[in-house]
Amino acid sequence: MTRPLCSLLIVAGLYSVATAQNQPSYEQLQNQYNDALKQLKVAQDRKNELADENAKLKKRLEDGSKQLQDKQDELDTLRNRSYFLRAHYSAWESFLDINPHVKAMWMAYFTFSRPPQAVSDMLGDGSWPFTLPE
Repeated sequence: MTRPLCSLLIVAGLYSVATAQNQPSYEQLQNQYNDALKQLKVAQDRKNELADENAKLKKRLEDGSKQLQDKQDELDTLRNRSYFLRAHYSAWESFLDINPHVKAMWMAYFTFSRPPQAVSDMLGDGSWPFTLPE
């Protein structure tokens, strides 16, 4: 019985020595506390930076959405104008097909009109759109 009692006392003594070595001192605890505070401060600063960056990105996204909507509106306007011009041209061709006399006059206008000037002549003449055929 003394043998188990001795071994129990030895184990208890080693345990107390081991636990005494694991107890940090006041300075170590204070340093760990200060380190934890610094890490929390850095984490909070980073969180604030990310929130600011997120707000900027949201603003850019709103601006991009607004620009996209403007471009969509412009595209719709151009599609409507294109449709109008195609429909107008188709109606004009139908009108010319129905009225061969008007078509002949229209073709004669283009045949007997002055041939187009060369591009260099147009660029050299400052009053080009308002000049009369020679």
